[in-house]
Amino acid sequence: QFMKRAQEAEMNLLKANNNTFVAAYVITQSMQQVSPEFLKERYNLLGDEAKASASGMAIADMIARYEMLEPGHVAPNFITQTVEGDTISLHGIKGKVKILDFWASWCPPCRRQTPYLKQLFERYDKRQFSIVGISFDTNREEWKEYIQKNQIKWAQLIDQKGWESTAILTYAIQGIPHLILLGPDGKIIANNPSEKQLSNILSNQLKQ
Repeated sequence: QFMKRAQEAEMNLLKANNNTFVAAYVITQSMQQVSPEFLKERYNLLGDEAKASASGMAIADMIARYEMLEPGHVAPNFITQTVEGDTISLHGIKGKVKILDFWASWCPPCRRQTPYLKQLFERYDKRQFSIVGISFDTNREEWKEYIQKNQIKWAQLIDQKGWESTAILTYAIQGIPHLILLGPDGKIIANNPSEKQLSNILSNQLKQ
């Protein structure tokens, strides 16, 4: 209720001062914590001068990034390191249906999701399907220990920048775990589906 009242007050403030750079700046302070739909609603309140400000252009850029992550778009590429320290790019993993798993070893919901992903990894043909783990971890040793202890066999990537990770910023991840399903053509099939939705899509995409 408090958050709802705060958001209503903020919306009224934006409406009353919609063509000021301050209004655009206020929106930027929470634009990575709100849904794309809510961000668009706020942005559409702004006048032309506010939209032309640095903050206004930053909001427009964030909205464009969200739109590029919708199903049907080619997934943005990124380059980072594997557990072994090798450099790899997302687009270098070709010809497979892929799950991008944004997670961290310190995240309880991510830990609870590990058995489900292991189940999927074992169910489908490795020539057709792969999982790519992208970690929020900053402690490389704790991350490696969790992977080894839980016998996680799919590709794991890390740059130890936490929430400032290039991949995480590229995909505008707001919370973890977060799964993105890609087709063999590199296009996004689903962005953060539920386990049930993901299982249904995979059963249609792949032969068990």
